[in-house]
Parts: sequence; structure tokens; C-alpha cells
Amino acid sequence: MLPYTKHEITNEDIEAVTEVMRRGALTKGSKIEEFEAALCAYTGCKHAVVMSSGTAALHAAAFALETKRAIVPAMSFVATANCARYVGAEVNIVDVEDKHLHLDKWLVNDFFRLEQTPPTGNTTVITCDFAGVQCPMNDFAYLKNKHGFRLLVDGCHSFGIKPSPHADITCYSFHPAKLITTGEGGVAVTNDALLAGAMRRFRDHGIDTPQALRDASNQINYDVRMLGFNYRMTDMQAALGISQLKRADQYLAARKVVRKWYDESMRNTDLFTLLDATDSANHLCVVRFENRYVRDFVYKYMRDLKYGVTLHYPVISQFTAYKGPVTPVAQHASDHTLSLPLYPAMTHADVVKVLANVRQAITNYTHHSHKSQIVQGVASSGGFEKQYLSPAYVQGKSLAPTPHLGGRPLDPLNHYHTLDDRYFDTLDKSKK
Repeated sequence: MLPYTKHEITNEDIEAVTEVMRRGALTKGSKIEEFEAALCAYTGCKHAVVMSSGTAALHAAAFALETKRAIVPAMSFVATANCARYVGAEVNIVDVEDKHLHLDKWLVNDFFRLEQTPPTGNTTVITCDFAGVQCPMNDFAYLKNKHGFRLLVDGCHSFGIKPSPHADITCYSFHPAKLITTGEGGVAVTNDALLAGAMRRFRDHGIDTPQALRDASNQINYDVRMLGFNYRMTDMQAALGISQLKRADQYLAARKVVRKWYDESMRNTDLFTLLDATDSANHLCVVRFENRYVRDFVYKYMRDLKYGVTLHYPVISQFTAYKGPVTPVAQHASDHTLSLPLYPAMTHADVVKVLANVRQAITNYTHHSHKSQIVQGVASSGGFEKQYLSPAYVQGKSLAPTPHLGGRPLDPLNHYHTLDDRYFDTLDKSKK
């Protein structure tokens, strides 16, 4: 089995955490400031505010920016939109461009250009560095100056790439799937002292004076001037982060090598393509298929073989909580892509096996599926594929009972009756 991602915990990591448990404060201790200082040095930002998760960091950032209205990409994890909802902001979901699946800068410009009455309060544009490729920040900086919005970067895929100075705040995640991990955790980095102060208060119940300062001055009382949350990171998590951060560049380089192996192994195939990863942190290896039902079949086939392929992401505007505009580029990407396993410990042989099995899945699909024999109801149900095109069937094991569609038997080894060729006409047109 190859998981979609895999973190590494070394003996040094374990010793760093247990040392805190044996001798240090478990929370509100010195490891928090030490980790924040190390993150400032690594990112080049003046301020780092560590949090209990990447989502907490986004929430704190949306609050600090006094967000009343947000523009978010349709293709991202739902936390990118949720952080604005948390602060009561109006959320506007905008489509992405096709090459990197980034928030479409032209659509953002049109959003402001075409609006009739500018709203009161701050608008925050939230970009997502999808798969680890940084958004075109010079272009968004131009739009920021032109339209006067605040710029928040969801960099939860791109830790290891230096944050742009054009962003007001950049947020990162330390979930186990990310470049480095603290178990759960995140950070918001900024060069603005006022924004950093607001986020520090926000993560600690809105208390105006940090515990360390109160202790140093023997201050008996404190004030709460705003609503805050308990988004603090523990010292044990911070100790793990400090230890992991020392290997961040090593992990970054290893991911780059694994992605290079994928690129080299893909040169002789046109069955599927990889999403461009130039200048990337290589958080994800995203593969595109021309046919969404091939994609669905490859997913089932690979999961049966215990390969951790997964989807990044369902489109935000199609969630029940966010029923919004149609975003065709994001929807097409969501319907036609999968993320393949990618993590530092992968070997070249692992990459070869992954791609060999993806090719085999496509071969099985095309060999057993004449285009006039497959319709959406069969292809998406999983019943036909599970019984006749599974790895067990391919390896020569016995067939399960023949499935039925509308009471009419289908024979997987012979031609089926034609059900609806119009479906395939639609597919053919979508490729042009």
C-alpha cells in the first residue's frame, strides 16, 4: 500500500516532545516563542503567530483584516471560504484559471469593475497556492492597489516557498499531510505588527495582555476587549515543529525529486497529464484525465489496490452550505483530476508502480468498455466496474453475477445494447 502522503517522525522529534513533557510547560511556555522566532527566520516575515490549526490561522487572519466581504477560489479546501463565514463576511466564490487552478485574476478584476455599489467595510481576496504553486502575486498586488482590497494568502499547500511581501497575511498548515507537521497546527505570518497583535489576542480569548508579560510584571488583572477563541498551540506541538523545521528544506528537495520522477515517467504517455508544478512546493501531484468516468474508474481501481489516490477538491460552490454560481473551470478540474501519492520517502520504484497501475486501470476500462456500451448511470454507480473491471477480475478470478440496468442483462464480454450515444457526443464535444 502507498498512502497519498506520509509524514516522518524521527527520534529527534520524539526526544524534543518528550523533553517538554518531562521538564517544560505544556502550554503557554517558551517553546511557542522559540517556534515563532524560527518561523520568522525561515519565512523572512517579521511576525509569526502559531495556532492550533491552519484553519484557526485563516480565521484569525480574516478577523484581523476586518473582513466584511471575501472573494475566494472555487477550487480549494472549504476552510478557505469558512474562515470568512466565521467572521460574518459575505462570501463570493470565483472560478479558477485552468493551468494551475489558481483564483482567476481576470475574474477578480471583473468582479470589482462591474459592481454597481461598492460595499462598506473591507473586502479580502483570499488566494490559494493550489498544489504548492504560488499564485501570481505581482498581478494580485496590482489589483490590490487598483481596487483597494486586503490580500490574504492560503498557503497551506506551499510552505517552503517564501511568502510574498504583497500579502497582508499568509497562512500555513502543519497538518501531517503538509511539508512539516506539529500533529495539528498552523501559523499566520505578516510584516504588520498591528495585524500580528490582533491575531495574538484573537487566539487567546481576546485577552489584551499575554500571560508572559503579566507574569514578568506581576500584573494581577487583565482586560478582554474583543471576542476571541482558544486557538493556542501547545508547547509539545511547538517542540515538534521546531525539530521538523530543521528538515523542511530536505523534505522540499525530496518532494521535488519525486515529482521529477513522475514527470520523466509520463513522457511517453498521452493517456493523462500532470498539472504544471513549476516553482512548486510539490504538496500534491495532480493528474488530469480527459474522461471523468475514466477518472472515476481509476480512482476505484487504485483504491482497491490500496493506493492512496484522492480528490482535491470538490468545488466549494457545490456544497450545500455554499450553493453558489457555476464555476465551469473548477468543476471540470474537480470532475477530471486525481491526486497521486507524493511524499519525501517515496522511491523511484514507487512512482513507477503508481503510474503502471494507473495505465493498467485505463487499459482495463477501455478494453472492456466500448463507448456505446457505457452510460453515466453505469459508470458512476460503481456496481458494474466493481464486479467486472476490478483488479480481482483482471487477475482472472471468477465473475460475479451479471448486473442489470433497467431489467436488461449486460454481458461484459460481448457488445451491449446501445443505451444513449448522446452522452458520448457530449464527451467528444467537451474535448474540443
